[in-house]
Amino acid sequence: MTERLWFPKYLIDEVLPAGRETPEAWLPYLLGSEDENRKFLFTPGDVVTFKFLDPRGFVDVDINPDGTLAQSSRCPETSDLFDVAPTQTATPFKHHQPANSFWDWESEVWAATLEEFAELYADPLIDEPVTVSVEAAFWSQTFRYRINDDGKSLTLQTPPADAGAQETSSC
Repeated sequence: MTERLWFPKYLIDEVLPAGRETPEAWLPYLLGSEDENRKFLFTPGDVVTFKFLDPRGFVDVDINPDGTLAQSSRCPETSDLFDVAPTQTATPFKHHQPANSFWDWESEVWAATLEEFAELYADPLIDEPVTVSVEAAFWSQTFRYRINDDGKSLTLQTPPADAGAQETSSC
């Protein structure tokens, strides 16, 4: 599985840039460079909001024409739902929140739960049961960071109220 990826919130859209391992890794992009003749997007002292993405992999779901899942819905952390190597199946999602983002690139359907995804996908796309390979992920709440005066580091301002709960599982 891919490691946690960070994104400035203002860049999160239908097409994501390549994620970075830490919020600090974005500083050269955010601060620009006179050598590159790039406009400075931010300056030291500015606050930038970030979210992280924990990719969960892909899960194949069977969707009925009425928008229900053909199989019983299971916790999105169930390792055998995802395309992971056998050596990773013991506890690949331990200490993580369950997926809250389900996306199919071909149909451009996105939902926060598998059940909602099935409902949105079925209407009006299908008239017989189908199997869809869905990309799943966990998106964090927003984190606010202040760019320090040195322009090389960030200081966390106010963590989200649920930041401490981000490392527990609900399943």
